[in-house]
Amino acid sequence: MNRDAAPPGLERWIWRRLGPTWALASLLPWGAVACRHWAASAGFWPASEAHLGLWTYTSAGWTVLMSVLALTVGVGCVVVRVMKGPPHTADSYPPTPRHSPLNQAADEPPGP
Repeated sequence: MNRDAAPPGLERWIWRRLGPTWALASLLPWGAVACRHWAASAGFWPASEAHLGLWTYTSAGWTVLMSVLALTVGVGCVVVRVMKGPPHTADSYPPTPRHSPLNQAADEPPGP
């Protein structure tokens, strides 16, 4: 990487953490469902089948929500990275002098 190039932006920081964040946000509710089913079957916290089904459907909805959010943020990161493009640096040579055509024109208006 060129030392004059800009440091990576926020989109790369988000991109690197997107997978583990999605996995954690999707697996934690399923861990809670597993604990709830275990507690109901062991008799610590009795619940009806409908109540346990609600926990399961809520976790499924949470997983779908997290997947859609991760996909949306991931697409946004890709779009930002594509729009930024690779880092470029200009030539180290000084710019060539330029002359304006306005300075070369005569001060008096053209005659007939």
